[in-house]
Amino acid sequence: MAIADRKRVRVEITEETLTRLLEKGHVCAADFRCLDCKSKQCLWRLCLESCTNSMPTGTREKSTVISSARGMGSAIPGNGAHGMRKKSLSG
Repeated sequence: MAIADRKRVRVEITEETLTRLLEKGHVCAADFRCLDCKSKQCLWRLCLESCTNSMPTGTREKSTVISSARGMGSAIPGNGAHGMRKKSLSG
């Protein structure tokens, strides 16, 4: 089934609810299509935070160093960096 053929529902949820769903693995960024830049940046941030929170203790510091070394700190949606699947965050 093509994406255009799928039924869509437009909803609005709080950051807290989205964070809880992301952290429990009930949804992922690929499940969403952001409708504006502010929502896209929020989803990006919440995904990164939920991934960081789910990492085993001791690996957070290492991943921060690796991300910084790769220049990921400037990978903010809307600035041309595509750290997440482009399809899931088009907006």
